[in-house]
Amino acid sequence: LEAQADYLETHSDCGVCYSDLVHFYTDDPERDYRFDVPHPSGMMLGEILRTNFINFLSAMMRRELAQQVGFIDRNVPVNEDQFFWIKLAMTGAKFCCLDRILGRYRFQRGGSNSRRRSHLRDAADWMLWIYDWVEGRLSEEDRKQYPLDAYRDSWRFKGFLGHVIDYDRLGAE
Repeated sequence: LEAQADYLETHSDCGVCYSDLVHFYTDDPERDYRFDVPHPSGMMLGEILRTNFINFLSAMMRRELAQQVGFIDRNVPVNEDQFFWIKLAMTGAKFCCLDRILGRYRFQRGGSNSRRRSHLRDAADWMLWIYDWVEGRLSEEDRKQYPLDAYRDSWRFKGFLGHVIDYDRLGAE
């Protein structure tokens, strides 16, 4: 937290400061896993619309930005963090990545999500809703800049895969 607070203090143009992190499983805490994804900096609405690469654990932001967009929307049960980043990016907030690992995120095998319907189905449904929400707030010119239809197609396919996974789960039980 100190590194991020110092960065925000010395970079007044930065609205959100985030970093990379590693993941580990509760039953194997000594083994770290790292998702090898780009962590860009700048005005990133396009990148954040495409994929969620910022873990909430790794982020620190200016209070006035969070207040401006309304914090996390509890009515969005999945992808709520990506929706929050999208809303921040739509305000023109600059995202700044500290190029180092500043956190560890725990996964739990067989947790409460292991017996519910596929996360992909839920995520797809909500991302389609989020893209509609975004499109309704973009100017005609901005809509041309962001390929929302392509993002929707990608999530529709992921939703289809979620249905396949759920069918396989039912067949396995």
